[in-house]
Amino acid sequence: MDILRGSSRIIKKLLFSILPIFIFISLVSCNSGLPKLDKNKPVSLNFWHHYLGEQKVMFDNLIAEFNNTEGAEKGITVKAFNMGNTGDIHNMLMSTAKGEPGTANFPDMATAYPGTAFTLYGMDKLISLEKYMSEDELSMYEDSFLNEGRLTDDSGIVIFPISKSTEVLYINYTFYRQFIDDYNSKNPGDLLEEDMLSTFEGIEETAKAYYNWTDKKTPDKPGDGKAFYGFDAASNFAIAGFRQLGADFFTVQDDTGDIDLNNPAMGSIWNGYFAPMVKGYYGEYSFYRSEDVQTGDLVMYAGSTAGAGFFPKTVTYADNTKYDIELKVLPYPSFKNGKKVAVQQGAGVVVAKSAPEKEYASIVFLKWLTEPKRNVDFVLKTGYLPVTKEAIGSTLPKELNRIKDDQAYENVCKVLTTALDMTKTHDFYTYKPFEHSDDIRYAFEDKLLSYTKETRENFVRDLPSHTSFDSCVNDNITKQSFEQFLTEVRNDIIKAR
Repeated sequence: MDILRGSSRIIKKLLFSILPIFIFISLVSCNSGLPKLDKNKPVSLNFWHHYLGEQKVMFDNLIAEFNNTEGAEKGITVKAFNMGNTGDIHNMLMSTAKGEPGTANFPDMATAYPGTAFTLYGMDKLISLEKYMSEDELSMYEDSFLNEGRLTDDSGIVIFPISKSTEVLYINYTFYRQFIDDYNSKNPGDLLEEDMLSTFEGIEETAKAYYNWTDKKTPDKPGDGKAFYGFDAASNFAIAGFRQLGADFFTVQDDTGDIDLNNPAMGSIWNGYFAPMVKGYYGEYSFYRSEDVQTGDLVMYAGSTAGAGFFPKTVTYADNTKYDIELKVLPYPSFKNGKKVAVQQGAGVVVAKSAPEKEYASIVFLKWLTEPKRNVDFVLKTGYLPVTKEAIGSTLPKELNRIKDDQAYENVCKVLTTALDMTKTHDFYTYKPFEHSDDIRYAFEDKLLSYTKETRENFVRDLPSHTSFDSCVNDNITKQSFEQFLTEVRNDIIKAR
């Protein structure tokens, strides 16, 4: 028995002495799959992006900070290049990926939307994040933002989210209150309430009242009422509207898809856009609706949170008369019988398939870039939302509360506060990309815009010869108009494939 006890003690001592060795070997083996970086031989990474103005300045400063700190310590140098807008980057990425003559080397990282990423992934140009990120690391990011990067059922996460946006209602509250107060005082039996702006039907009813209210200001010029509302992106209205009504704008099968033109939701989109645009209740005059507010041509619009910094502080008329205005922001509206859904958008970052050291170094940089405090500092100047759960849940709300009285951040704070509220009340939606999905989407939007514009011009031309406004409406907004539109958009979609 003594011999056995002695042997047991010896075995225990051996186990305790070699256990640290086993733990060390286990830890080394767990990390053995990650490439080794050497600060004495830094990896150089090229990053193509679309940031302009203040966004570019902020991003350049972050690049410099990384290169001088984390990058210097780990042996990573990032070089950032502005390549124009997202459309420009798409075209250059496609040309480079195809090896067209005169193109530059494919970048190590680039900002891209899902449609671009889908095509590049199909060309075997990109890696998935799971190659260098653990489940625990990925779980720190908002689920819906990560899911946008899952391009196919088996692709993994191909797009690294660095900032996201949605749409909200931007309102020239100064002019809106003037209209509401005057209108309601003269129409006590037909009051307009602010909560009507929570639905598209309520917005149209308010816009009709505004058109008639402004038309009466010039009794010698009947039919010259002003538009009240506009869409920054008509296709976003269609995509979110379909989802609100329990349908999908695109039908997708085996990575190919089409617009569900026969779905009843298409009729709701048509009636919610075409008719009020043709009547003049809604409008579109400049490239962005914020410009239409600035000129006094619109009172409110649905637009991206990323445009927070572009909402004007004043309205300036053609005669140079100026009025200071206040911004009010409301959540994105829905159909009365629909769910609360808004689009989720904003380019993420794709990482090129290359040497393991470059792939891993790119992920190291992107994780650093999206650390909560740093990510919040970036989005506060843009109107985008940060991408981690911690940043959205605590870091951003605390920062908004800290700077809420700073005039320089006034509009961005209003937009981001509303966007944060929407994360609790709305579903953020983005469709899965497929071959030519972006081309088909924009073929639809272009046709909707051009068809509506032509009909509006005909309406304005025909109105003086009609006995009433309603008779002109009946002649220009017909069932045949809708059927003709569907025929023409089908033909344009075929061309876009």
